[in-house]
Amino acid sequence: MTRTKIKSTKPWWESKSKFLLQEYANKYEATFVEASFKNWKYTGRHVLIRLPHGRGQMYLTVTDSNSNGSNTNSGQVIGIKYKYKPRRKLEYLLSSVKSPLLLILHGNLRQVTLPNPLSKSFHAGASHPSMLRAILKHEGIADLLEEHKGARLKARVKEHEALLTFSETNKKADVVFLRGCVQIMVSFVEAMYEQGIVREGK
Repeated sequence: MTRTKIKSTKPWWESKSKFLLQEYANKYEATFVEASFKNWKYTGRHVLIRLPHGRGQMYLTVTDSNSNGSNTNSGQVIGIKYKYKPRRKLEYLLSSVKSPLLLILHGNLRQVTLPNPLSKSFHAGASHPSMLRAILKHEGIADLLEEHKGARLKARVKEHEALLTFSETNKKADVVFLRGCVQIMVSFVEAMYEQGIVREGK
């Protein structure tokens, strides 16, 4: 884990994804972790964000969308993961209405009627629709999502472990945009605790 000084401009030889992660870590007192390969396991570079009240930590990643070898560059893919112990088994998927096939591929989820401010931009499915609606009514979540209409959030439970993930692609990602993504996840985690979905003492 390393701390680096905030850079005003990106060096030409450095990927934008690494630059953004380092800049975010320094501005918001998080921890930048360089990619590593240990015990035959590769871990990509990321930023470790510790949550208050002993609620664990989130992992923020940024990937250059042209890193797969294509010549096109559609920006950066922002990803955030949060692992937790579920108290109630809630699985859900929230995504842009521009991605209609996602819900079809998750046929085990029931369609959710979203609050009016969100219904024009998003659709969702959940194992327990009323629980997801309660989360989405948490203060500030609707406003944050309106600024990130390409966001996708997914919660899945496997045995006694659960994972909440966030992803969004942006052509002009900057630290402010990353901050908005993180705030969405923080708000979702807070709402899930309030609804008794996450087991205390993680």
